[in-house]
Amino acid sequence: MDRNHRLDAPNNESLGTIEQLNDRSDLSGLYFSARKEWEGKAIISDDERQSRQAEAQLAIALSIRPWFIVIGTLVPLPVILFIILSAIATTLVTKDNAQFALLPIILGIGLWFSVSFFSLRRVHTIFYDHTIKATPFAAVLVALVGLSAQASFLLTRNIQNESFLTNTLIVSAGTLVASIVISGLLLIIWTSPRLTGNNKVGGIVAIALLLLATIFASTLL
Repeated sequence: MDRNHRLDAPNNESLGTIEQLNDRSDLSGLYFSARKEWEGKAIISDDERQSRQAEAQLAIALSIRPWFIVIGTLVPLPVILFIILSAIATTLVTKDNAQFALLPIILGIGLWFSVSFFSLRRVHTIFYDHTIKATPFAAVLVALVGLSAQASFLLTRNIQNESFLTNTLIVSAGTLVASIVISGLLLIIWTSPRLTGNNKVGGIVAIALLLLATIFASTLL
């Protein structure tokens, strides 16, 4: 390299004839200009950023409400299916055909496990996608659905008959419908930004008291 910062040509005649640039200022256009990551963007305060994040979080949580039919169906489905399968086994399996019932029973157990796994996994996915914990909600819903099952049994007595399986299907259908309605009400309470924690608990207790009142009124009919 000489004093003008030019490289000495190697001992090769063809390379020695290459012209070297005296002015390298044009090469600066090959490189990007250094800029700060927020250049050209409006700078917001921490409070404003947190407010926007809270609004986005709320919008995600509220978008779970249209899923009340799916949630109300899938959460109690494992219990309802277990009761129906048990009623079928109790009604159809006798001492005379017990030896042939082993395969259907195994298939029924496999069906129950498959449906239960799908239901619980689907419910967990729905709540996870909406940034809400599924377990507390499902536990409250199951407890309320348990009360609604008793109410469903009492309210459908007029259309029940002597068939245990038929009565089980009738009560199960009524319980499933009640679960969907309760799921819708519970999701409104659960995701309401205007309700405090105590108010939400009060709303859940109010649903429970309404179901108890329905049970009590049904016993008097």
